[in-house]
Amino acid sequence: MQSETITNRTSTDEPNRCLSKPFDCAFGDLYSFNDREQLYQQSNKKPLKCGFAIPSIFDKVRNRYSRNHTCQTIIFTCITNCYDPLPEVKGEILPSFCFVALLDTRTLSAYKKLYSINSSFKWDLIDLGNDSTPFSVAAKSPETLKIIGQRMFPLAKWIIWIDGKGSINDISGLLKEARAPVIGAPHPDPRRTSASEVNPTIRRISMREKALSKRLNNSILDIKLQEKEYRRDGFYSRSDQLNLKMYDIAIFLYRNNHPCTVRFLCGWHNEVNYFSYRGQLSVYYPAVRLNLTDYLHFLPKRFYYTVGHRVVC
Repeated sequence: MQSETITNRTSTDEPNRCLSKPFDCAFGDLYSFNDREQLYQQSNKKPLKCGFAIPSIFDKVRNRYSRNHTCQTIIFTCITNCYDPLPEVKGEILPSFCFVALLDTRTLSAYKKLYSINSSFKWDLIDLGNDSTPFSVAAKSPETLKIIGQRMFPLAKWIIWIDGKGSINDISGLLKEARAPVIGAPHPDPRRTSASEVNPTIRRISMREKALSKRLNNSILDIKLQEKEYRRDGFYSRSDQLNLKMYDIAIFLYRNNHPCTVRFLCGWHNEVNYFSYRGQLSVYYPAVRLNLTDYLHFLPKRFYYTVGHRVVC
């Protein structure tokens, strides 16, 4: 894909699109299409632009865990607006497993009533405050955090992201069987692909946002711009050739500091920040551009299941 589309590497994007959402762009350290393209240039010797360079509420997590040698496997989530209960983790819990939940104050208060938080409670609940997201769209926090675990937990060996609707079984057995540095749950609909994910994503956003609101319109414009760029790049056709079936990124785990993982996640983070915040749309894009698709595997069904979202307050 890189060589096939090199003549098309000029964006139709507007150069001032970041002015309307400065933190979103600054968090990714990307301000132009050319900034984004540098990641995919083999001759580029500059440091990877991967965000987290500016202060944010997420520094609470990094400051607490950046020097933690005990937590070899991090299981973490971010839940706001009481959107879900905490995810379930079944099977043996080793001392090297650490559970971290990033919450807004309202959700944290609900959890204190919902769960018996005693000495055996395994989750470290981190209060991000009433305004739990620095992004222009609140849902961008979990979409971003699942990708930048290596920035918050640099000493962990494995990082496991689970949405509140997810459940994971026998983590020890899963990691022993792992044959790839990036593993995710397959989408329950085997027909879904990167291209077919666009319209369902727009429908989901439209149901959650106010009709004809500026934020809804901007989100749809971002998705359409991303779709246009990806189609022109040849990404969708190349994905079909590779038979890349969609992930359900409600459960996503990766080997921390693996060189291929770092490059893939950095590219994915850039896509989420530069285009639509919906990670589902771009999960395969950096892997295809960087020829890393062989490093992405699916999670065997016996290790997980998902349910519908369940509000808790």
